[in-house]
Amino acid sequence: MTMDRICSHEGCARDDTAFCQYIDGRGKECRTQWCPKHLQSMHGADVCRRHAGLLRAVGAQVSETGLPLVDNRAPSLVNWVFRDIEFAVRALLATDGNVDEVAADTTVHLSTNGSGGVLWQQSLAIHGTASHRVTVAVDDATPTLVSIHVDNVGVFQEEPPWIARRLGRAPSDSDPYADDTRFYGTIRMRIADGLSAGAPKPAGKRTASR
Repeated sequence: MTMDRICSHEGCARDDTAFCQYIDGRGKECRTQWCPKHLQSMHGADVCRRHAGLLRAVGAQVSETGLPLVDNRAPSLVNWVFRDIEFAVRALLATDGNVDEVAADTTVHLSTNGSGGVLWQQSLAIHGTASHRVTVAVDDATPTLVSIHVDNVGVFQEEPPWIARRLGRAPSDSDPYADDTRFYGTIRMRIADGLSAGAPKPAGKRTASR
């Protein structure tokens, strides 16, 4: 333990701190310090809550370039939105024809966009008399924008209101609860519209790559 710095968690005055052990693919370390209460053990390393969320999002997946960069929030954002909409999307998919299976990615996957850039995504898919895929994605080039795709067609893209608030881009009189409710309500509506607009896809064929 180090004794020269108090815990980085706001309001915590403990000084029995240790460094977050997260190291990204370029060898850069987190270097923030936390007390035992505010460190989490993930994949054999004691890491801060932010990087615990990142490791939880990507699971054991490590790309050729290693773990995501220290300051990369994109995988965690994908996983956060995915978990928040998963139940509603399952319900939407389950009403679309006879369903043999509704399957969900357990972690965020690394992919590429049309320009060869890095894209983080997590999907739910239905396989039955109809086959559809709903994907939550964040591009590294626009790390605060959440995109939703239905059968590989973009139906939604927006900066989540909680990020706008954190970055000081939200109106001063904004209502956090109302803004967040509108955000998720719009996502559900766009997904429902996307599923109803597209013709049923033949069972067993996937139209979106991971």
